Amino acid sequence: MCIGIRNLVLLLDPGKILIGGGVSFNGDIFFDTLLKRMEGKLIRTKADISIQPVTFHENATIMGTLTLVLDKVLNLELSN
Repeated sequence: MCIGIRNLVLLLDPGKILIGGGVSFNGDIFFDTLLKRMEGKLIRTKADISIQPVTFHENATIMGTLTLVLDKVLNLELSN
């Protein structure tokens, strides 16, 4: 998973990584381990990227769709 995340960060240059699904329900056990294993895997300019669980759970699809609509239709800058 760390290699996949590293490749996505280098390819897409996101400001933040959100992880959802079943693994996100494992909480600190999963994310602490992931962050420890990610240390040293990213170049220095990307080393401070935030990796967080998705908090929308069953509403994730609705929230993602709403974000895309607001971004495309209203031309709002919603990403940080």
